Amino acid sequence: MILAIWAPEKAWKTTMALSFPRPIDHYDLDVGGFDRAAWRLNLDDINSKPYPTPIQMEKLLGQTKEGVSIKFPKRILGVKEVWQQIVIDFVASCQNPKVKTIAIDSATQLWAIDHRSYLQEVQERQLYRFTHDKEGKIVPNRKEEDFPENDFRERLQPIEYAEPNDRMRTLIYTARSYGKHLVLTHYPRDVYASKVTDRGIEEYKTGDVEPDGFKDTQKLVDIVIWIQAGPKTNIITAKITKCGLEGLGTAAVGLAIEPSYQGILDLQARFRGE
Repeated sequence: MILAIWAPEKAWKTTMALSFPRPIDHYDLDVGGFDRAAWRLNLDDINSKPYPTPIQMEKLLGQTKEGVSIKFPKRILGVKEVWQQIVIDFVASCQNPKVKTIAIDSATQLWAIDHRSYLQEVQERQLYRFTHDKEGKIVPNRKEEDFPENDFRERLQPIEYAEPNDRMRTLIYTARSYGKHLVLTHYPRDVYASKVTDRGIEEYKTGDVEPDGFKDTQKLVDIVIWIQAGPKTNIITAKITKCGLEGLGTAAVGLAIEPSYQGILDLQARFRGE
C-alpha cells in the first residue's frame, strides 16, 4: 500500500511508519526524527539512513564592524547531490527483494530537496552558459568568481515545476511497480484562499490544514491518515482522511484507527466481518 501520514511535530508519524512490515528502509530526511521514535521500537530489520542537506556556513555568516551578520546566499550548493543519492538508494530499495517497506521521513522535506535540486541545476546553467571566442572555440560566458551572487535565480517559475513534479510521481510509481509498501510522512500546512477587499485581492488563512509537500500526493496514494495528540490527554488518535484501499474505500473516510499498520489491517477485517 502507498500511504501518506500527516501530523504535527512529535505526533507519532515516524512511529506509525516503522510499524509496517519489515525489513524497512527508512530515509531520515528530517535528521533526528528516527532517533525520537527509536526508543519505542524494536529496531531489528530497520535500516535508517540520514540525508542531511548542506549548510553553507561560509556564506551564511559574514563579519561586519558590529559583529556577525546573517547573509542568505542565493546560490544553492550540494542539494542536487543529496537528491541524486536519495534516488540511487531508493531504486536499490525497490530492487532489493528483501525490503518490504520504504519509509520517506519526511516527504515534506523530500519535496523541498526535489525542487531545490532542480533550482540548483537551473543556477548551474546560468553559471556555465557558454559562448564562442574569436577563434570559434566554446568557452564559459564568464568566470564563476565573476558571477554576481544577486544574479542567481531564487525560485522556479510555475512552468518549471513540471520536472520536480514528474520526479515525485516517478518515485511513487516505482515503489508501486515493485510491490513495496511506501510510507510518506508529512507536516501540516495552512490552507489559504483569496478574497476581494478594498485593498485589492488578499490571501487569508481558511482555518483548514493539508499535508505539506508535493501537491499531488493525496491523488496518488492509497490512503491518507491524519495523526493528532489530544491537547490535554496527549492520547494519539489517527483518522482516515482519504481511502482507496480494497475492502475499505470511501466508507472508511473519517474513521479512527490505531496509529499503526495493524490498525489498518484490523479495520479491513472489520469491514469484511471477521
